[in-house]
Amino acid sequence: MDLPRGWTLDRVREVAQATEQPRLVPPDSAEVVVETTAGPEPVAASTILFVGGYHLVLPEGEDDDWLMGLAGADGRIVCWASYGTLENALRSL
Repeated sequence: MDLPRGWTLDRVREVAQATEQPRLVPPDSAEVVVETTAGPEPVAASTILFVGGYHLVLPEGEDDDWLMGLAGADGRIVCWASYGTLENALRSL
């Protein structure tokens, strides 16, 4: 549940140009899925970062290939695409 080396929550906020302080979400606190044409597929998350109203999810076993998604009314985080590095994902917000 750690940020990649060299990243802090303050740096995340700066790169994302977020007005609110980002926060880490415990990976075991939410179900994460990726929407595919075949339907939602579960994802095991190693890190979940909430910033700018979105969730950035680093799947287990990935070094720097972040997914972006939103939490639904049921609390499940539904991701729709990979945005590559954390920096790329933050700049896409």
